[in-house]
Amino acid sequence: RATDRPILTLFGIWRIVFVGAVLVVFTLIAFFLTKAGGASDELARTVAVNAITIGQCFYLLNSRYLLDSSASWQAHTGNKYLPMGIGAVILLQLLFTYASPFQTLFGTASMPWYAWPLLIAGGFVFFVIVETEKKYIRSRPHLKNMVSSIECGKQKTSANLKGKVYHGS
Repeated sequence: RATDRPILTLFGIWRIVFVGAVLVVFTLIAFFLTKAGGASDELARTVAVNAITIGQCFYLLNSRYLLDSSASWQAHTGNKYLPMGIGAVILLQLLFTYASPFQTLFGTASMPWYAWPLLIAGGFVFFVIVETEKKYIRSRPHLKNMVSSIECGKQKTSANLKGKVYHGS
């Protein structure tokens, strides 16, 4: 990050709101479909928490590049800690989902194994939605330039967001 760029830019706020909204929709769909199938509140909660976590893991894969596509194996092989981090999350989610003490503590229930592929498929859809947003921005030169300028710290004021990019040093 450029030293003159704030930690949270307007594009950063957009990305937080966009990704957060899509993740909430994914989680609510998982919860309400589980409830519609006659499941208990405990099971629906477990499915919802796993949906959030799976969505976050897929977003971790999305966030390798701000605008460039992360839809390649090569995008994820540069960080040796990525598989370890995702592996740790999987282990903790399995404990959360199936360990009796955690079920008692959090008011959850064991999730049937057939639910995992459905949640992973939902996580993949989440990944594709975020990649589509990135592709949309890349395909619009004015948006791509604006985002690139903001993230490089070259836009100094809100007036610059209207197309007047500051190109100073």
